[in-house]
Amino acid sequence: MSDIEGPGTTTSQARTELNLLQGNHECEVSFNGEAGLHVYRNRCTKNPNHSKFIPLPSFTASDLPLQYGDEDIVQTVKLNASLTVRICCTQTSLDRPQFFADDLQPFPFYNYQRRPLTRTGTGRAWSTRVFKDSDNTPCPCSKCTGVGNKTWGRVSVYTARHVVFDKHEARNTSCRFGYDSEEHLRDGLTVDLEGVNIGVADHHGDLCEIICVTHDLGLVEKITQARISLMKLNAKIYNACVHPLPSGIFVIIVSHPHGCSKQVTVGEWTAKNSVREAETAYTYTTDTCPGSSGAAVYILGRLGVGFCHLHSGSTNQGNVSGYWMN
Repeated sequence: MSDIEGPGTTTSQARTELNLLQGNHECEVSFNGEAGLHVYRNRCTKNPNHSKFIPLPSFTASDLPLQYGDEDIVQTVKLNASLTVRICCTQTSLDRPQFFADDLQPFPFYNYQRRPLTRTGTGRAWSTRVFKDSDNTPCPCSKCTGVGNKTWGRVSVYTARHVVFDKHEARNTSCRFGYDSEEHLRDGLTVDLEGVNIGVADHHGDLCEIICVTHDLGLVEKITQARISLMKLNAKIYNACVHPLPSGIFVIIVSHPHGCSKQVTVGEWTAKNSVREAETAYTYTTDTCPGSSGAAVYILGRLGVGFCHLHSGSTNQGNVSGYWMN
């Protein structure tokens, strides 16, 4: 195991080496917890002035290409944003593998197992369930251990597996809802959900489902209604599009670059590669930064808006998604 933060190594040098260790992937990392995130945003080398990142509260139809400035599309972006969460993980599992798969592509943070590090990414909430006393299922959160509380909500958050790998990491992860602006955070309008486990996990496709717990059943209902509205609206847009979709079609990402508040970026997809049976990976021009890993990649006109492609990293050819069904 490399001594990333050894004697004589500055925090800046350690971050540089750690970012090299994660290869093309785009987690943000901090040795100073959340306190360091805004500093790293201001020192960003990929997008120094973040000129193409639109703060969510400022986003309007005028930010879209003229042919896409339809109110339905604007509403779709906002619904996607309402389901977008900032993921913060403070542990790295001993079970992280050294490589992604047989191609010997290094798996991020393998050399940093169980060492102090704050890692942030982006995720998207989707499936929900409310448990009641009649279900006889005790809440698994840390506050309810031994209490037997049987009224609680479960929320599934999907992200890249290099962001959160397994149950150990999930149990040291929080998913922040409502981080639409720094003012929202300052005014206490955000909600952090506790991770307790993982569900679906696809190592090769870079996908992970984090099982989160909350006692805010109003939030669970908001997530449920946003999901239903998004599915209906996306079906309407799908029916209005020409199929098969041509390259150059609109791609939008809502993410938490550098672990900070939500930003919207707009671009187009340039390549679609078949990677496994019935699955594809996309390359796109939509801007991303460290902290964008795991964000939902919204491709206009695709029917599968729920379980969709997630942002995985950045290459010389462009930004790339993980694998999912086309």
